[in-house]
Formats: sequence, C-alpha cells, structure tokens
Amino acid sequence: MEIISTALPCPDCTKTFPDQVTLNIHNRRNHQARSFECFHCNYTTKFKFGLARHMKVHSNFNRSKQVHRRRRNLDAPSLNCPLCSVFHCFERNEMVEHYIQVHDVKVVEKSLEFRNFEEFLQWKRETEVTGSFRFVLKSKYKSLSTKTSWFRCFRDGYFKPKGEGKRRLKMKGSCKTNSVCPCSLRVVTSYDTEAVKVTYVSQHAGHDVDVGMLNLTKEEKFSIAEKLSQSVPFDVILDSIRETLTGPESSRIHLITRKDLFNIKESFRLNVGRLQEDDRTSVDAWVRSVGDHSNVVRFYKPQSVLIPEHPELLEEDFVLILSYDSQIEMLSKFGPQCVCFEGTDGTNLYDFELTTLLVKDGKSLGFPCAFLLSNRSDTVMITHFLTVIKYLLPSPFAPEVLMSDTSEIYYNGWCATMPQPEHWLFCQRHVDEAWRKNLWKMGDANKRSMVYMLLRPAMNEPDENTFLELLEAAMAELAKDSALADFLRYFSCTYGNNVRAWAFCYRKSLGIDSNMLLESMAKVYKYIYLAGKEVYRLDKGIIALLRYVRDKLNGQSDAQTRGKLMPRIIAIRERHDNSLDMDPTIIPSENSWLISSESHAGMYEVTKTGNLCNNCEDRCDDCGTCLHEYRCTCVDSMKSNFCKHIHRIVAYINQMKPTGSSGGVDLTSESASELDQEDDLDNKRETISQPTREPSYDLERARTSVIQTFTALAQSAQNLEEIDLIKKTIAPIPLIMQAGRSGLVSKPIANPNNVNPCANIKNRCTQPKTKIVKRRITPTR
Repeated sequence: MEIISTALPCPDCTKTFPDQVTLNIHNRRNHQARSFECFHCNYTTKFKFGLARHMKVHSNFNRSKQVHRRRRNLDAPSLNCPLCSVFHCFERNEMVEHYIQVHDVKVVEKSLEFRNFEEFLQWKRETEVTGSFRFVLKSKYKSLSTKTSWFRCFRDGYFKPKGEGKRRLKMKGSCKTNSVCPCSLRVVTSYDTEAVKVTYVSQHAGHDVDVGMLNLTKEEKFSIAEKLSQSVPFDVILDSIRETLTGPESSRIHLITRKDLFNIKESFRLNVGRLQEDDRTSVDAWVRSVGDHSNVVRFYKPQSVLIPEHPELLEEDFVLILSYDSQIEMLSKFGPQCVCFEGTDGTNLYDFELTTLLVKDGKSLGFPCAFLLSNRSDTVMITHFLTVIKYLLPSPFAPEVLMSDTSEIYYNGWCATMPQPEHWLFCQRHVDEAWRKNLWKMGDANKRSMVYMLLRPAMNEPDENTFLELLEAAMAELAKDSALADFLRYFSCTYGNNVRAWAFCYRKSLGIDSNMLLESMAKVYKYIYLAGKEVYRLDKGIIALLRYVRDKLNGQSDAQTRGKLMPRIIAIRERHDNSLDMDPTIIPSENSWLISSESHAGMYEVTKTGNLCNNCEDRCDDCGTCLHEYRCTCVDSMKSNFCKHIHRIVAYINQMKPTGSSGGVDLTSESASELDQEDDLDNKRETISQPTREPSYDLERARTSVIQTFTALAQSAQNLEEIDLIKKTIAPIPLIMQAGRSGLVSKPIANPNNVNPCANIKNRCTQPKTKIVKRRITPTR
C-alpha cells in the first residue's frame, strides 16, 4: 500500500511543513521582502521590535546629550514656531530651547508647595482668572508613594478634528496654536502627607491673551445649570450675568450667549419631557410612566400597531387622547351651553395635528377639556375621539352651540356620537383667514382690498336687515367683475347658503365671542408654553400641553380660594369708570332707555330683562347690579360684556329714583329734616338771585346765540369730512326735540365733581330704615 505524503514544501527553500499556518509563519520570518531600516545609520532588520531595540543605541536617558531623538508619534504633524514661522520640529523640548536661544524667551521654573490638593486647586483657579487662561491636564503617572500630573496651557498643541468635517471652523479658529506654549505645571502629590509640590512655568509664548478662546469653568456651568433646572428664562439669566460687568475688561462669563445656554441645558440633560433620545421611544416611555400614577392618557395607539377592537384605525395612524378628571367635570358642567373645536398644526416635526375640545366656562373664557394628537384629522378620527370622551361623561348632552372652523368633520363627528346641537357656528377668525387665503389668489391687490372691505363689515353687522342689504350689495358688486368669478363661486358655495353660521347678527343673542374662546387658547399655548417656536420633539409638546392645563386648573382654584381678581371683573370696573366720563342724551320709556352713542350719531337701546341673579360673578359692585339684568344693543353688550351704556343707565336710574322707592336712599329722621331745611333755603336763594325776565326775550336771545354758534362752526370747517362730521352730530337733534315736546326726554345728569353716583349703593342698603323721605329732583335747565 502506497503512503501519500501531506507535507507542504517551501517554494523558496527545501523545507517542508505539516500545514499551511506553519508555512506562512516560515515565509514571513525568512523570506519576507520588507525590512526596517534605521534612518540614523545603515542598520536594517526584518522585525519591528529589532529596530526599536537598535534605536536605544542612538539614545541616552539624558535628553540634552542624545545623539538621535526619536519621533514618538509617527502621525503627529510638525510644530512650527509661531514667532518666526521658519523653525519647525517634532518635539516640545526642541521648541522650548528654540524660544530661549533665538527669541530670548525667559522660561523660569518656580517651585511651590501646598498643604493639600484643595489648596493647590484654589491657587490654580486664582492664577487662571488673573491670567485669563486655563490649565489642562496632559498626562499623569502614579507610583507607590506619589502621583505626578502634568498640566499645560490650554492653547498648547495642535488642533485635532473630532467630527466628520461637515461644518466649518468658527471665525476665530481653534484655540490651539499648532505649536508649543512653555507655560506648564508639574504637580507631585504625596500619598502619605498629602503635600503637593508644584514646578510652575508662568511664561506664555506664541499667543496673546484672548478671552474669547476660553471655555466656561465647571463652577460657572453648574451655576447656570441650577438656574435652568428651576425654569429660569434665558433672558433673565443673560441679564443677571451681564449686570455683573462693572468695567471695560470682561471675562468669559460675560460673553455668554443663548447658544451656550442651550449647550449647557443639553449637556446636563435638562430637557423637560425627554426620557429617551429617540422621540417615539420617549413618548412610549412617558405613556407607561404616566399610566402608573395618573389616568390622563385616555387612549394611546402608536404607529405600526393594529388594534382589533378599533378597525377604523389604520396601521400608520398615531392617536393620543389626553384629559384629566377635572377637565371631564368641566365638560359635563359647561358643555350643554357651548362646545368648541380648535385644530392646531405645526407644533411638532411630524405634522401631527392637535385637536382641542373646549367649553365656555363660568367667566365666558375658553377652557380646554380634552386633547387629540393624531396624524390625520377627518371624520373617522374625530368620531373616535368623541367616542372615547363619551364613555367618560356621566351622560351625553346636546350643546346649545357647537363652534368650529368651516370644516364639517367636527359637526359630523359630534352628530355621530352625541345628540345634535341646536346651533352650529363658524369661528369668525377661521372665516376671516379663509377669506384672506382665497383673496391672495387674485393678482390685483386693489381688488383684494375692495372685496375684503365689502365682506368684512357685513360679517360684523349686528342688524339682520342691514346685513342682508350689505350681503346683497356685495354679491352684486362681485358679479360685475369677471376677474372675481372664481372667488364669487367659492363664496357662494361655502358661505352663501349658511349665513347663520358666520354672520354676527344671527349669533348676537347667544353671547358667543369666538375670539375669546379659541384664539386666546391657541396664542397662549403657542407663544407662552412653546415659546413661539416649532417644537420638533413630540414629547416636549405633550409636556407643554399638560403644563398649560395644569396652570388653567390652578388658576380656577386660586381665583376661588384666594379671591383673585379675574380679568372679567377688571373689565367691568374699567367700563364703569368710563361711563362716569360720558355725557349722553337719555330718552326713557317703559323698561327701556335710549342712550346716545359717543362714536357715531346713532343711539342704543338698553332694556331691563328682569333676570335677578343673587350670586352672579359678573356683577358691578358700584352699580349694585349684574350683567344679566340689562341688555344693550351695542356690539360690546352683544359679546356678553357689561357695556358702559348699561353702567350709565343704572347710574341714571339710581339717581333719578325717589328715595322712598326700592333701591333709593334711606335717611334717618334727623338727616331728613336737615335736608328739607336745606332744600327750602336753596329754593329761596335761587328765587332771590335770579332776575325776572320775559320768556320770549330769553328764547330769542338763546336762539340767536345758537345760530351764531352753528354759523361759526360751519364757517370754520376746512374740508368735506368736517362738514359730514357736523351733519352726523346734529342729525339726532330733531328726534330729541320731538321727544322732549312729548315729555319723554331727560337731559344728562350733571356731575360737576365727577362723583360716582353708585359708589354708596351698598352702604345705602345696610342703613337702618327709620323714616322714608321723598325728595323731588329738579332737572337742570
């Protein structure tokens, strides 16, 4: 039997090897063509460790007496002299010797001793602040008894890029000089005695003192991070830092910018709401953490997940429904009066739309009751949203008013899950935005302005007949121009058949102010809780949303507990103060009064409704009445406000009432007799002081004076606008004169001392009623 040999022969010699691995090792050691050569002499070797061993022949431990100096880092660039730009080398000691011998730089070593390392650090910080530079740790070495550390100037060395080169360097460049700065520290710390011995070289070379090259110290960063953790605004932090600058010389802390604050916030991980680096993972983690201690998350479906119980939701749908228990209570309490929907987009990077369900609270302000954050907004999504909310309510309800934008998805979604509302109104802000958006499609700016000026007054017109006339005139004007045919077609299809949804004259009796309900909520959330910026992370937007709800709930509680003065009460008091400056003409009738307007020649009608509220919050303490007892035809009153005309009429009623009637002044017997005596004395004085004249003489003289006054006024007019102003001013005079001849007119109440006629109403109601005295008030002539 023949035996086959498996030995592998070497192709360069006669040796054989049992396997390929052994043959490869043999080839590398004996037949490799590469060799290592010493660049100081002709020595060559096949092994790298052999060259390293040979280099010790050319070196000496005394570096000043070395024959050849090795490059420790073969990849390191050469060091160029910053003082002459001619000399270059690879070793730090060579550059320092060049500074001393050529440029006469005095490099002096100082020996310092400290009791412990903390004392050394204190000295180091003071030295850095004084010299406007920093020491950086270069290397350290530990032995059995000591620890040695080497510190160098922060500008020593060459720039080493760490990124991928996608960004350019800043304008000032790197803080590294690509050379050597002789300033250094050699710190030796003893383990036994804790004493610190320092060899200090204070001389700098190759750079100037530049505060802009410094970094913030750790102490400064910790101080700023502490303020950021307390939610102190950036502007407040920057102002407090810059106020410490007392002289022309500034330190690095005074050059801080908003970018530095963002970097500190990022490095200390102070981003509110960010649980994970990945946004979607962070939202999932937040939902799980909140679900352990709160039920604010009513429904959650992440993307790429299917829920068999809800087949209407697609795999790519994202749905998050948020609502506190307090919000559900507010919806159940105030929802039957008014329900509003507001859609807000652009609050995150994913273009998810935020849908808010609001109600009109007891102060006629918008209050958010539930939030829907989803990737799409259609009837299916709104129906699912309201279905979840429906099971949280004690019982479904039909609101008197449902307000939304011009889209039908909210109305259809509500009717699919809840009882049908009595009225469906468009938010006037959304209507105005839709008009402007479509008007911008026109090329002619003059036509855009003309069409808008035709439609906008019609939308705000309070009278129904006048509104129909304005709308008909506007439609006729649009039909005349063929360039407006597209807009006319759009307006007729979208708004022509449902004028009751957007015209003010059809909603004035409902007391709904869409701007107060919807626009205020959107602005507060965007400009205060999101700082007016587009939040790219979804988790941050959710946290800001819940902060907004928390502050709204706390505001409701504070107002009830601490008696906080609400903005609505402040507005009532301001209107009352404005009514004291009015000098109107008042025409009384049964349960109604006509009062002249200050802005135009018309008159408003104030009617007494008879609704008495005992615990109404919209109450004027000076007048002693509430908003619901009177109603005015002015626009301010139609928006459910306590207008100044009502204040003035209530003041007129209280002053014109006899003291014996309800709400009049109750006087004691002594004060009543004194008032009777004063009245008799005043009447006698008026009779004695006034001379006797013929009535016809006084009438002719007064008539002549009025003619002269109006003639001078007409002659002083300089243009047609002033003539029109005079005509509008005197237009209601014939009506007032006719009413005066019929005995219905009452002139304005004289108030020469600007005394509040309603200031003591509350005191009058608490005075003891011992005797009722009726006083007759003589009208001023």
